[in-house]
Amino acid sequence: MATTYADRELAPSRSQNEDSRPNAGEGGLKGKLLRYKERLERDAVFRVLESTAQGFMKDRVPDHAAAMTYYGVFSLFPLILLFMSLAGLALLTLVAAAMAWSLIDRMIARRKPLP
Repeated sequence: MATTYADRELAPSRSQNEDSRPNAGEGGLKGKLLRYKERLERDAVFRVLESTAQGFMKDRVPDHAAAMTYYGVFSLFPLILLFMSLAGLALLTLVAAAMAWSLIDRMIARRKPLP
């Protein structure tokens, strides 16, 4: 009986046979790799959290956050001074404009109407 391509795909090959696979208890490189693979699959969530924490510390995120906070807090004082001086200039020009309009208004009010 001739085997087809589909039969060969479904039939277990020698490398897929359970008897030819090394178990985790075996020594040698294949056994170590199998134990390592099983451990990685078992502890996947822990590995993700551990990798995240290690990357977090490797990238020095706490140091950068502290530096950004430090510079942010100390940059507020000059910004407040800048905004206060701009507001003072704006209010000063508004006050000067109001004084000029009141002066013009008083000058117009004192003038006698034409006959």
